[in-house]
Amino acid sequence: MIQMPKRSVTRFFIPLIDVLTLLFCIFLLMPMVKSAGEADASSEPAAMTMSAAERQELEQLRQEKRAWMEWDRLQEELKLLNAKVRAALEQNMFLRVLEIGEEGKLFFYDPSREKDRRVEITKDTVDTFLKTQERLAQGKELYLLILYPRRAEGFPGFPLQEQRAEYDRWFQDVAHGYDIPYRVP
Repeated sequence: MIQMPKRSVTRFFIPLIDVLTLLFCIFLLMPMVKSAGEADASSEPAAMTMSAAERQELEQLRQEKRAWMEWDRLQEELKLLNAKVRAALEQNMFLRVLEIGEEGKLFFYDPSREKDRRVEITKDTVDTFLKTQERLAQGKELYLLILYPRRAEGFPGFPLQEQRAEYDRWFQDVAHGYDIPYRVP
């Protein structure tokens, strides 16, 4: 019959190897399994180890984000205000557009005429034109927008200073303005 040895080394090392293998596996799995408390505690030292340049860059990015959010809000507000202004102008203002021709003559496009819809306004016809437009305005404020000629390049040669002064005298009792094209050289 076989008897177990009284002092065997294998009897001692086999259970020890099993325990060591188990401990090694737990050691390998520890980084993947963290408790909630350990996750919070480990993130704070990472933030504290951030360099000054990284902190500055992070703050700059936060400011840029706030600026873009403010920009979007202001753009929406601008659209809303433009719509309100347009509605107010349409209710209270009667707009007529006049054009300055290439030679400095003043013209009005009259949609009510069948032929020759482009009517020249001279010092003889300006009073009739103004009375007609005030009658058509029906209590609204008459505003005349005078368009300078559009040229492909350079500034328009007309109207001359004398012609513009004459137009200002003609319309001194009526609200008016000029739309001068601006070209970047």
